[in-house]
Amino acid sequence: MSKKLWQDRDGMLNAIKWQPNKMTCLEASVDSVISEWGIEYHFNYMVGRYFIDFAFPEQMVGIECDGAYWHRNTKERDSRRDAWLSSRGWTIIRLSENEIENYLVWALATRVVPLIENSTGTD
Repeated sequence: MSKKLWQDRDGMLNAIKWQPNKMTCLEASVDSVISEWGIEYHFNYMVGRYFIDFAFPEQMVGIECDGAYWHRNTKERDSRRDAWLSSRGWTIIRLSENEIENYLVWALATRVVPLIENSTGTD
């Protein structure tokens, strides 16, 4: 990424007061469950110019927590981002705010855990 793009990105992140180690309420919910299950992950893991909310780099699986407010008009941008990550071997699982608030354990158990287990060869 060019110096100009990094400066633009950093300026935007500073403007919204983004703190890479501070979790949103939705992210904290996901963290609570996967930590309770003893699953290790990297938070806000950088791949290229993107950050993945919860990354499992050994398996190249990522979880994105899509809050209703921040992701209300971002479907096209998120699709481009996911396509770029996919072209580099990543599988991105997007969890909506509704899924996180109402079906989190089910969503993680059915959509994420199988990908992590299958890629490590564990049962």
